[in-house]
Amino acid sequence: MSQLRSAAEIKAGNDPSAGVFAKIGIAVLLLSYGINAMDRALFPMMLTDVRREYAFTLPQAGLMSTVFTLGMALAGLPTGYLMSRYSRKAVVQIGIFIFSVATIVTVVSAGFLDMLFYRAVTGIGEAMQLTALLAVFSSYLARHRGVGVGAVNGTYGIGAIIGPALGAHMLVNYGTWRAPMIAFGLIGLICIGVVAAFVRPWLSEVNRAGANGEEALAGGAGTLRNWNTAVLLFLSVMAGLATQSKSLAGAFAEMARQIVKDVIKMAIIQIKANAGIAGSEAASSQAMIPFAGPFLAIGAMALVEGAVLGLLSLVPSASGGWDIPKGINPIAQVHSGEMILPEKYADVIRGIGGAGGGLGGDIHVHVHSVYADADSLQRLPQDPQFIRGMREAQRNGRL
Repeated sequence: MSQLRSAAEIKAGNDPSAGVFAKIGIAVLLLSYGINAMDRALFPMMLTDVRREYAFTLPQAGLMSTVFTLGMALAGLPTGYLMSRYSRKAVVQIGIFIFSVATIVTVVSAGFLDMLFYRAVTGIGEAMQLTALLAVFSSYLARHRGVGVGAVNGTYGIGAIIGPALGAHMLVNYGTWRAPMIAFGLIGLICIGVVAAFVRPWLSEVNRAGANGEEALAGGAGTLRNWNTAVLLFLSVMAGLATQSKSLAGAFAEMARQIVKDVIKMAIIQIKANAGIAGSEAASSQAMIPFAGPFLAIGAMALVEGAVLGLLSLVPSASGGWDIPKGINPIAQVHSGEMILPEKYADVIRGIGGAGGGLGGDIHVHVHSVYADADSLQRLPQDPQFIRGMREAQRNGRL
């Protein structure tokens, strides 16, 4: 009766030096999947620069970030076809080649559709490589399949950490999102040669030593209609939904932030426009009053316009922002171009404001009225209505 053993045990028994080559080959295969993870984690970090350059909308950018999962879903049938006709090692190399080349050609995309296609193709290559790797480790480490699959998944986590860090470093140094994309693609192409040089066929392929009565049994169901396949399919769908939900949550959060910024911007524009209209209407309502009308019109305009512009203090922005009293420590979200100052500098600015506002220079008041003569203009600063309007405007920060 033949004894069933793993390929690792069979090869180690036949060749004592196989242990060293096996460790090197396993390390190379894990390294190749780490490059896969680096490549997959890179593009979402570059997406802000890509979106700015190509003027993508938020929904387009969100789809661009997650469309690789569609490629992974489509990779099942071609991967099965290739693995039934070629070696697992060859399928690993083909997968690396596909996602590396697709990553490089992404940088020459003309627009949305071709870039979307390239990103989907990266998913095909990534899934193809992963499928072949799982087959390699499951058969080579037949008695320790959990360890082999766990090592593959752990390598992905390491690559997903290194990829964004290295990509950000290159983005800062080269000033373009294309540099890390090209570099990561070239690393993948180099890895194909490393796999060819260090991964032996007895490591990557099913080893059946039938002539010696020894055999490495891969196992498997004879049909797709079995519980193992159903459970794995369900888990894969759940994992895909979890990945997509996180990506969509990020896209919706960015969309919400953009909407809030647009609403605040429109609010400021509307308030400023309405202030001028309200001031003009207030002046018109007083201007036709005999004798005192022109002066009342000036005060009414200043008063009403100042009151409306005072609503800007309710809009969270850099101009007319909130002054946070001591003892209150809110969580602040700073807009682009704004600053949060230390207390010692903020106190200086508060002191300037309390001293009358401004950093020096005269305040010019321009009065345009067909009813005013020289004597009237001289008495204008003593007019109570005018004084009240000016004080109100100053309280609202407009003087």
